[in-house]
Amino acid sequence: MASDLLSIAYSGTRAARSSLEVTAQNIANADTDGYVRRSANIREVAASPGFPYQDRLTLAGSRVAGVERNIDPLLAAEARRSSSEFEGAKTLLSGLKAIEGAIEAADPFGAIVGFEESLQALQADPVNTALRIAVIGKAETVANAFRHVSGELGAQSVAAAERISYAVDEVNQFAGSLAKLNEKIARAGLESSGRAHLLDQRDLLLSQLNERADIAVSFESNGTVKVQIGDDRSSALVSGTRVGTFTWAADASGVATFQVNGANTNLRSGAIDGLRQTQLEIGDAFVRLDQQADNLRQLVNASQSAGSDLSGAPGSPLFGGSTAGTMSVVITGADKLATAPAGASPMSRDTSNLDNLRASLSQKGIAQASNQHLFDVSTKVVKQDVTVQAVGAVSNAARAALQLQAGVDLEQEAANLVRFQQAFEASARAMQTATEIFDTLLGIG
Repeated sequence: MASDLLSIAYSGTRAARSSLEVTAQNIANADTDGYVRRSANIREVAASPGFPYQDRLTLAGSRVAGVERNIDPLLAAEARRSSSEFEGAKTLLSGLKAIEGAIEAADPFGAIVGFEESLQALQADPVNTALRIAVIGKAETVANAFRHVSGELGAQSVAAAERISYAVDEVNQFAGSLAKLNEKIARAGLESSGRAHLLDQRDLLLSQLNERADIAVSFESNGTVKVQIGDDRSSALVSGTRVGTFTWAADASGVATFQVNGANTNLRSGAIDGLRQTQLEIGDAFVRLDQQADNLRQLVNASQSAGSDLSGAPGSPLFGGSTAGTMSVVITGADKLATAPAGASPMSRDTSNLDNLRASLSQKGIAQASNQHLFDVSTKVVKQDVTVQAVGAVSNAARAALQLQAGVDLEQEAANLVRFQQAFEASARAMQTATEIFDTLLGIG
């Protein structure tokens, strides 16, 4: 009987010591990124007695069956999904703000208004050289504004493509690391501390993958994962130790398209999709900007050709270029501005052609179109900001729920330290009592 007590008590001290070690591990890694709280899996050991005590129940204490990670797969999946949506929304918001900033900084609307004001001033004295030079100067300001916005948008487009390329490389690197982890996880002992560490690294890589692109994850019974990316389900990016290839290419409009093992796939969230959507917004901004520049150029140049300059000759084009990025002032002198109607005498003060130009600028809404462009982009920024806040709230809630379930609570761990220490001392006291009983029995003998 005393020997049974010693065995049971000894198993209790081992279980309590293991629990203390796991608790200490939790406390030490409370701030480690990706760490999931562990607990020692303590199980009862019941041994059947041998002859001649077949009718008796013999208890054999407890044992440490392994180390468990305290994580809910459903909470983890929701945290990954919401995090992917949040990253995509944030990336798009950043892109929209950059577009808005480029338009605001160059201010083509203000430049066009200034150009129209200089035409109004010239109307009062159409042969005044200083006023004519001022008109050309304001025209230069307009051309510079359009070129500046176009240049900024071009730089943003290049930056978005570079970021996509870098993020795609990261996805492939993470996929390679995940395949290597799958191999190690398959070989690791069940419920071992080393396996728990490998699973932490696995989940961390999955989170990093999901921040860049939406993925579908399938968990195998041995802890390995199969990962598919985007909406393509025909091929896997990672399957066991096999690694696929995630690539991208620009379509005819310069917007990214994506492939997994050569098959097209469409991303629906993640930072890479946010960058793709940013490319779409940049492309839209380019189209509208070029249209504004082209409308202004055609209108002003048509007015010039319909009138006469100070020498009585037909007016020459004021603006050149075919896009906003190539817009420039090409008129050769202030005297070439055609303020008078066609056929007017030299140095004519007739401003009917200039009047028609001003009226056309107003009717066509050239300045208003530029202002509306900025307003539309700003509206998108406001809406996207609301989206980011909403998606961010969902993501934060999902992460908080996961952290509450899988994270380390230092207060709880401190209580566990006391509880397991008391369990260790109680088992040690039982060993001492068993020893005393054994000594007493020997003394009686």
